[in-house]
Amino acid sequence: MKAIYVLKTTWLSQLKIKLFSYASHASKGLPGKQCISFFTLLSLCAFSVNAIAALPKEQYSTKTLATQLQSPWSMVELPNGTWLITERDGHVVIVKNNAQSRVKLNLTGLGHGEYRVEVQDSNTSGCNEVSKIFSIEKSNLIVSNTSITNPTCDNEKGKFSFKVESSNSVKYFLNGTEISTNNSPSNPFDFDIIDNVHVISNLSSGNYLLKIVDQIPFEDTFKLGCEKFIDFNIEAYDQITYSGNTNIILDVCENTETFPSTLLVSGGDPFVDKDGNQTYIYSWKGPDNFQALTTSPINVVEGTYELVIQDASGCVSSPYIFNFSYNETPISITESIIPLGCGESNNEGSISINILGGKAPYKITWEKEIVDSSNNPSPTYETIGTNLLAVNNLSEGRYRLTVESSTEFCSNTSLTSVTKFYTLLPQESIEIISGPFLSKSLCIGDSGTIQIKLFDKSFSELSFYYNNQLVSGNFLGDDTYEIAIDEPIEESSLFISNQFGCGVSLPIITGVGNPDFSYTSNSLEQTGLISANEKVTFSNTSSDSYIRMEWDFGDGSSILEITPENEATTEIVHTYGNPGSFSVKLRFYNILGCYKEVEQEIRIGKGYLVIFPSAFTPNRDGINDIFEPKYTGIKSFNLEIFDMWGNLIFSNQINNLPVQANWGWNGSYKTNKIYPYKNFRYRFTAITHDDQQISYNGEATILR
Repeated sequence: MKAIYVLKTTWLSQLKIKLFSYASHASKGLPGKQCISFFTLLSLCAFSVNAIAALPKEQYSTKTLATQLQSPWSMVELPNGTWLITERDGHVVIVKNNAQSRVKLNLTGLGHGEYRVEVQDSNTSGCNEVSKIFSIEKSNLIVSNTSITNPTCDNEKGKFSFKVESSNSVKYFLNGTEISTNNSPSNPFDFDIIDNVHVISNLSSGNYLLKIVDQIPFEDTFKLGCEKFIDFNIEAYDQITYSGNTNIILDVCENTETFPSTLLVSGGDPFVDKDGNQTYIYSWKGPDNFQALTTSPINVVEGTYELVIQDASGCVSSPYIFNFSYNETPISITESIIPLGCGESNNEGSISINILGGKAPYKITWEKEIVDSSNNPSPTYETIGTNLLAVNNLSEGRYRLTVESSTEFCSNTSLTSVTKFYTLLPQESIEIISGPFLSKSLCIGDSGTIQIKLFDKSFSELSFYYNNQLVSGNFLGDDTYEIAIDEPIEESSLFISNQFGCGVSLPIITGVGNPDFSYTSNSLEQTGLISANEKVTFSNTSSDSYIRMEWDFGDGSSILEITPENEATTEIVHTYGNPGSFSVKLRFYNILGCYKEVEQEIRIGKGYLVIFPSAFTPNRDGINDIFEPKYTGIKSFNLEIFDMWGNLIFSNQINNLPVQANWGWNGSYKTNKIYPYKNFRYRFTAITHDDQQISYNGEATILR
């Protein structure tokens, strides 16, 4: 097999290039995209260079033969002074008469095997011929599993992935620029070790050419081997769009059209149903808080809607605002209402209307609901007027208005008739939430204040009248008011009104009956003394009225509350567990919480009781720090503390009761030096209410 190629230039007469293929490989070829695109040119003339010979020591001059060479491989000078320089990428640079030309001869479709190339100048003979023998190895470069990921709404860049199999190292060129993988996070070219694929990311939309080249080992370096070319296209993200009209007139009578038209929706990544039909999710918001989420178009009414379209990838469109209007105006009614006044029995209400839309003349019917005590779910109505634009003298109740148009038959009843309901109620009176509460001074007849919490639905200014006189009211917050009363009387009223004249009246009674009581027991009647653990019977001896009475028996037991309703059936009995003197109190309350109180002392047993602790802990923790007895029925006393040898440490004489807290011994000498011993002695001398002198002696312990 022999091939001859002729290269012509404007300044070189002619080059002859011969390609000889060895017979043993002549029938073998490479895959379609494999090719040889470079030549190695060697001089066949007597020309050689000894690379290891030492250069003579004479001075040499240099001159530039050629510039801008791309990795020169070999060079040879022809007899006519022409230089042929080969480059590693397959180009040949021809230099003649100080002019250089760079050419590349491509021989494609060659199979693997050994070849010889001859280059000859046709104007000379013999020595002006260069030949080179080279071989093409069998390629094992395989590219597979190519995949394109186009940009989405969330990622405006695409990526391309592929798998490469080769026994040699490989170089990659994207649109003519070499790319390589590294560990930099910003590098768009990466190798996925999990899926064993190369990935080129951060790709803008457009066409790309990826060249993959084997690097074949050659002597101490590499030479470019087989090439693979992959054309791919990154498609820009197609935004979800609706291309239809958004200002639409609806047929009010035959409103059957649905929106949006699916033929006018495009872009994104649509859903695909089992039949292969593409669809989207439509999210609607419309009048009267209308909301819908559907994959099908919907029927709409007059008004403004917002539509957002979503695709299978979760991407959404920009909101589309639709304005729907009817080709005819349906009937609508505006009204003016005069409400009822205060109170339940009044007929001051009225309703007047104005009718728009539809077609005159109109048929107007006014009706009032018939009150049914059985709570009928389907109430009945009685006609109170026809063809009236206003109805007057209305009382409390529910009214129905029906307006019918003379428009010809239309399936949309909103065009032909409308029904409205009206409810008239009397103005709400002021509602008392809590109170009134009278101050202590007001309860006893002096000037004071009244606090009351109320609610006024009209949220208007309030006025306060006490005993028919305007008084000042101060708003305290939380619907609470404080009214000042300078000249109270025992029985009066407080009237509160809003600016509409609606109000509420409350009785204000400061007068309270005078309480009084007596008590007795079996022992008291026989011996004149009441024993401990004996039942004592108490009686209300006052004839004055009260709302409730309270009994406090003075021994820390629970308060007993009595009302006029249960007084006759309630036995007022109490038992005292220990002897002593106790102060019993009886209170009478009126309806507003004012009260009067009476107090009596009752003696149980000897009439006195003294109890001493056996130990105390003066460590200043606020608990049991002071040594002092508990007592009752005593009007004066003296406490003395001694050490175990009879020396006086502490003494406190109390002549007026009650005494302040912590009056006893704190566990120290008068000099504030801490008493160092564990035990001590005490003596307590007291005078009872009946002027008896009593004395107690004992020992106690200090715990520190």
